[in-house]
Amino acid sequence: MTTTSHDRDDISEDGDWPTLTHADGPIVDEDSAAVAAVALEELTLLRLPGALGDCLADLHAMASLVAQLRHWIPLSVSGARDQGHSWSAIAAQLEITMAEAKSLLRDHIGGCAPPTPEEDSCVAEPGPTQQKSP
Repeated sequence: MTTTSHDRDDISEDGDWPTLTHADGPIVDEDSAAVAAVALEELTLLRLPGALGDCLADLHAMASLVAQLRHWIPLSVSGARDQGHSWSAIAAQLEITMAEAKSLLRDHIGGCAPPTPEEDSCVAEPGPTQQKSP
């Protein structure tokens, strides 16, 4: 089992949690598989109770969960930036470039991603719901 969070045994005697470390990117392992399997089964039971084991029902549940997670990613990108995480760290978690990570946030807030210390300002590029000015 891969552990990237901390157990209660990691708490120091004075009650402080250790510094949180993150994996360098996504991990596909038995922990992820177990959580995904439960989520797929639960969603199938909610939407199509008699279809457990039906591969099309499985595909529907998988596609629905992927779509939901894609919808949530920009919210987590925004939160990660608010917590001071770097664009590089965010991009690594998503296995995309920093520009793509910034685009996720820019599209989410409908304008320009906040500048980083390396940038003096940011130039808003039209997102999918914005029109370019003539």
